[in-house]
Amino acid sequence: MSDVRYPFMAVCWGGAITIAIYIVGGVSGAHLNLAVTAALVVWDGFDKKKAVCYITAQILGAFCAVAMVYYLFSSGINGMEEVNGWVRGTAEGTGAMGIFVTGAAAGVSMFKAFISETVITAMLVLTIYAVTDKGNVSAPDTGIGDIAIGAIVIFCGIAFGLLTGFAMNPARDFGPSLFVMAAGWGKYTLGSDFYGLIVSIIGPFSEVFKAVEFF
Repeated sequence: MSDVRYPFMAVCWGGAITIAIYIVGGVSGAHLNLAVTAALVVWDGFDKKKAVCYITAQILGAFCAVAMVYYLFSSGINGMEEVNGWVRGTAEGTGAMGIFVTGAAAGVSMFKAFISETVITAMLVLTIYAVTDKGNVSAPDTGIGDIAIGAIVIFCGIAFGLLTGFAMNPARDFGPSLFVMAAGWGKYTLGSDFYGLIVSIIGPFSEVFKAVEFF
């Protein structure tokens, strides 16, 4: 994805998050992010049984969303693979896989990618706690805080997204990874050195709890 298009994608992503919060915030508290749900369990005593249900729904939701995207754009994806000579299930055939799962940009080491994911997830969690904390005199009114949460996603996407694709949410990569594995990419889905597990799934967890503790 080119540098020119990437900010627009970040805006779309942040806008979608804001709209999703408006839609389901009053029903579930807008549990859209697996790492955030886990943080609430650890630090706020959120019901573990509900958390299991929410996390399952997050992963299944991501899986189904990717399945729909794959179905709608399958002809284009197949055509791109054919033109480039990409064969799924091989180390050289992972090009189209980047449509669905995140990965490090060329020249970005796994360590740098890991740091990026942990930092932007911590920034997201800090923002969520800041705008929802009743004791924070600077907290915005209900509804405005939802825009702030979407905004931090946009800011992180524009500032750091080119490094890793800014997963910021283990469910965002784990659900799609399950589909991608089943769609023919197999063991190459997680990338070399298990990038998809270490950076995209474990990474968002590693600093999220420290961020909450700091706040």
